[in-house]
Amino acid sequence: MNVADTKIAPQFDTEEEITNLADFLENGLYNPNIARYVPESVLSGNCIPTNDPQSQIDLRCN
Repeated sequence: MNVADTKIAPQFDTEEEITNLADFLENGLYNPNIARYVPESVLSGNCIPTNDPQSQIDLRCN
């Protein structure tokens, strides 16, 4: 990941800390098993996971 030093908080002093942070942001917040909890539909019939006009077009669910 190429991020300017001015964009990284000063608390991250070493390359290892920056690498660990990047790893967490890329992988730590993603759990492939969580997809099983995403419903295929909701009673309202709205788009999942968002229902704004652009999502309705993108997801073809209006």
